Amino acid sequence: MNKVSWIPAVVGFSILTCILVPARHLAAQEPDKQNSPHHQRPQQQQMSHQVRFPLTDAAWSISIEPLDPKEAAKFKTQEPQKEATAAPPAGEPQVRKISFARKGVLRRDIRTYTDGNTLECWWTDQNGLVAMQEKPGSSRIVVMKSGNLQKDRWDATLFSWINAVTYKGEEIFRDRPCRRYETSVTQRNSEKLTLLAWIDSETNRPIGWTDGGNATLFAFDEQVPESLVIPAPYQRELDRIKAFYAPPPPPQPNRPRRT
Repeated sequence: MNKVSWIPAVVGFSILTCILVPARHLAAQEPDKQNSPHHQRPQQQQMSHQVRFPLTDAAWSISIEPLDPKEAAKFKTQEPQKEATAAPPAGEPQVRKISFARKGVLRRDIRTYTDGNTLECWWTDQNGLVAMQEKPGSSRIVVMKSGNLQKDRWDATLFSWINAVTYKGEEIFRDRPCRRYETSVTQRNSEKLTLLAWIDSETNRPIGWTDGGNATLFAFDEQVPESLVIPAPYQRELDRIKAFYAPPPPPQPNRPRRT
C-alpha cells in the first residue's frame, strides 16, 4: 500500500517541477521593460508643448523688467545680437507695463510708461482696424491696420514657434518650474535674433519671454471689466477711416426716357 501511495506523489511532484522550472526560466529571460531603451516613462510620453492662452473674455498683463544675471548669461555664449528695433533715444520713456482686457472681438490695451504717462489702444473687428493714441498722453487718435502691429499683439501668436524641436529642458524661472524654449529668427536686415520663452510646467501658461533685451513677464486671471465700449473719440476716427476707404456705390442703371 505504501508503494502504491508513494508513486502518484512522485509523479505529481515531477509534473509540478516540469511546470514551474520553465516558468522560472521564462521569467529570467523576459527583458527588463523598466531598463529597456525602448521603454519610456509615462511622464515622457505625456509631455505637452502646449501653450495655454486665454481664448475667450479675459484680462491679463505683462511687465517689462531687466533680465537678471542668470537669464542674461544664456546670451553670453552667442554672438552679440542687434535689437529688433532701433534703440530709443536716451531718456525717452519706456513701456513698463501693458494691461489687456478682451470681451468678444473687442480688446483694450493700456500701456504704462516709466514717466507715468499711458497710451490707450483699441483692437476691433472693424476691417481689422486698431484705434490708438498717437503718443502717450496725446488727445489725437490714429487708426492703423492690425497687420502692421504684430509685435504689439502680446497674445498666443507670440509663442507660435514653441514645439518639441525648440524645447531645451526644465528649469526654475522666477521661482516657478518651467519648460524653456529657444529659437532664432531672421529679421528683415538679415540679422538673427534669439528668442527665449518659459512656459509654466503645471499650467502650460507663459511666464516669461525675451529677445535678449528685457524680460517680459506675464500675469493672468485679472479682473475682466463688466463692460468694454470704445470711447467716442476712437469710434469717430474709426468711422471716418472706414468711410474714406469704403468702395464707391455701384452706378445706377440708366432709365429710359419717357417720350
